[in-house]
Amino acid sequence: MPRARLDRLIQLLLAASVLLIPPGYVDPIKKPAEEEDAVETEIVAGPPSPPRKTTPADHQETEFEVYLTGYSYWDNTPRRSAAIARPVIHELAGGTGTYHDPITIAVGHRIEDGVQTLDYPEGTLFYLPDLKKYAVVEDVCGDGDTPQLGPCHVGHEGLPWLDIYIGGEQHDWDQAEACMREITSVHPVRMHPRDDYTVLPGTILQSTCTDQSVPSGQAMSGPDQPAPGQELPGSTILTTF
Repeated sequence: MPRARLDRLIQLLLAASVLLIPPGYVDPIKKPAEEEDAVETEIVAGPPSPPRKTTPADHQETEFEVYLTGYSYWDNTPRRSAAIARPVIHELAGGTGTYHDPITIAVGHRIEDGVQTLDYPEGTLFYLPDLKKYAVVEDVCGDGDTPQLGPCHVGHEGLPWLDIYIGGEQHDWDQAEACMREITSVHPVRMHPRDDYTVLPGTILQSTCTDQSVPSGQAMSGPDQPAPGQELPGSTILTTF
């Protein structure tokens, strides 16, 4: 058969097969268009992206009121020491209150199933306008196996309780106690503060409390100082864990 006639016959057969397909016929092999689109969409979409992790840069400055107390070298745990539970910037309690050298502050905590959790994570930064000091969480307030039952974790009249280190190494117990009593009150604080607030540098005993200067050459130990383990009158509940 000539090639031209063969090609013509094939074209006629193909045209006839199209006319013979009944209406509504679905090819069992070929997927419907919507299914093809769905498969393609699944491939393009891929797995969901993981949630973005929160970083310190996400922290917004927040101002609220706290009940503030102080602890010193004399009534720390252990007594006559500047030991701290959660060092971040300092190995021992200290600081001058600037943004880059904030003063150690202690917060309440709880212990459950042997796990200790601080009310504010170590490294949390505060600014105290009344004291003109920056402070950083580096210590805990409250002793024993269930510190969550103590006032530092429970708070004071509905307010959080913060406990700031006032110093004391270069002062006597009477001066330290007077300073602690002076600052004990409700104070505003700014959590995650910006870095340009007014600062009065120095320890709280040296720069904030009144009439706490140390005469040159006077020793800060002697018969008037409490002995290790001796109960200190009027001391606040301030400790390391």
